[in-house]
Amino acid sequence: MPDKSQATPHDAYFEDLLVRYLDNQLSPGELGEFQTMLAADPARCEQLAAWAHQAMLIRETPQACLMEFVGDEPVVDRVSRPDPDRCASDGPGDASYQSLSRSRSRETSEGSGVDRSLTTSATKKRLRRPMRWGLGLVALAAVVAFCIVLAGRRGLSPRLPPGQEVVARLTDTLGCSWGTSVTPQPGQSLGPGRLDLVTGVAEITFRSGATLLLEGPAEVELVDGNRGILYKGRALVKVPEQARGFSLNTPTTSIVDLGTEFGVALTDSGSTAVQVYAGKVMAGRHSDRGPKRELTAGEAMEFDGDPLKTPRPVAFAPDRFLRELPADDTRGKEKGVPYNVSRYDTLHVLPAPRPVVVDGELGEWDLSGGFEVRCQPPYGEHYYVRGYMLYDAEYLYLGAQVGDPRPMRNSVFPDSEQTVPDLCWRGGSIQVWLSTDRVLGWPVEAYLPVYAPSGNDPQQAQRNANEKLVGLILWYYRPEQRPCLQLAYGMDRHRQTTLVGPESPAENPRSRSRESSVRNATEGPRILTNSATGVSGWRGAFREHADGRGYVMEYAVPWKLLSAADDPPRGGDVLAGLWMVHWSDAAGRIWKGHVIEGRRPGIPGHPHMQAATWGRMIYHQTGNLPPPAGDTN
Repeated sequence: MPDKSQATPHDAYFEDLLVRYLDNQLSPGELGEFQTMLAADPARCEQLAAWAHQAMLIRETPQACLMEFVGDEPVVDRVSRPDPDRCASDGPGDASYQSLSRSRSRETSEGSGVDRSLTTSATKKRLRRPMRWGLGLVALAAVVAFCIVLAGRRGLSPRLPPGQEVVARLTDTLGCSWGTSVTPQPGQSLGPGRLDLVTGVAEITFRSGATLLLEGPAEVELVDGNRGILYKGRALVKVPEQARGFSLNTPTTSIVDLGTEFGVALTDSGSTAVQVYAGKVMAGRHSDRGPKRELTAGEAMEFDGDPLKTPRPVAFAPDRFLRELPADDTRGKEKGVPYNVSRYDTLHVLPAPRPVVVDGELGEWDLSGGFEVRCQPPYGEHYYVRGYMLYDAEYLYLGAQVGDPRPMRNSVFPDSEQTVPDLCWRGGSIQVWLSTDRVLGWPVEAYLPVYAPSGNDPQQAQRNANEKLVGLILWYYRPEQRPCLQLAYGMDRHRQTTLVGPESPAENPRSRSRESSVRNATEGPRILTNSATGVSGWRGAFREHADGRGYVMEYAVPWKLLSAADDPPRGGDVLAGLWMVHWSDAAGRIWKGHVIEGRRPGIPGHPHMQAATWGRMIYHQTGNLPPPAGDTN
């Protein structure tokens, strides 16, 4: 199969992407491929700039004059080039206009199957037709600016020789791993280009003096000394007076500083959240034809990736973004991360011997079916888990005693799609993956779709989307002292729900004394979801150990939240599931290690991607099990 990114600048495929780019119709994947093709050939950048100018002229010219204006000569050869010095930073496209890709005429050669509307020979014919392209002067300038940036990165700009432009410096890092073959080091100068931060926090200082605190996983492009583009994740920006005008855009939204501190978060669905801590910013979608919105300190706004949806205010949350690089007390001391080798391929779920009171105490529990796992040396003394599960007709009960030198520190704000599930587990949490499908039994051959062995198998796709395959994330949100619960349904995670409980009723007073304030302490449970469930009824509690070196977790999760209200698991069932426990840094933001227990032997892969890795979960008819004979894995 030919490499489309290496095709000639005027090939049909590139022109099709170009036309749909100008009409704001590219998918995120197509947009990435289009940008790669532009970066690979400066001639394509020239073609994009010319067509963008052409599109603007067509839109601004009365339709009755178009035939006379175009004539028999290609417009791209007759229009003047825009002045690069007047380029703006907004993006192209306006979805309010009729899509060019829908209005253009398809002329297919008889018997050949070739779409002639995508060839250069058909370009003149297409341009002679009255049409509306959603591109204005500001958007046109942005297109040309984008081409100039690409050209400069290829060493084509006459202002800076290749390899000599420094736009920023990596000033500090904590727990960072990078998705590149070359790992940037603190103090290193950075040129224009993308940085892919897989984990950790990185502080980047632009040449203008603006600082960007990037929280992994995230991807950012350094455009020049006062501009960046966030393609993934979240970032906090602080701008001194001399850097006024700094911009951190996303693929859909423009954010320009007016002397401020602000945060930007980009979700997988394409929406952009902007929150202002100090000063002002101007923010708006690239496709918006009107003026940008001014946001001031204490305001937050979400711009949906769909240009037809109106931007909406969201509640200001001080903890939504990491504002300072954590002063980690383990810097330079811990070279590795806590981890384990799974000991058991079977976990046990016992009938609750008496009513369970969710208070962070496990005194009424039957603990005979529990498991204990410790991290490998030298971490085993302080990093361990004792996990327990009970059940009755209405609830699954999850309890744990967790060794943690920095317990209950998770400070990741549980604001649904902006946080879950990509970040919340990293601040310290317990994850339980399980099946409540009594028909599937064990093992369960279901996968995140990209890992499915039979991508076109309808039965496999149905298993992947099975709502009885549920991932739970349980954590304590320290700034508000609340238990949280996140549920993802199906291996494809087609539905996700985040539940935030009331203030934990039985925490150690030592924990509260470390907090300067408790916000919304009297507020009841709240639900943040991307799909209405109409159910709740869960309960959660945490209690810090008296020595401050661990905690107890206790949850009651109703079967209706686990898609099993009508047919919950019962004694004698052998289903699938496992546990993961995560540790964080002292700030509750950076992942420090984990254990995985209950793995199916001999099956590689990650549990959240492949249910085939889950071991057995045996639901017992009676309790008081004898002590295990030894490891089973």
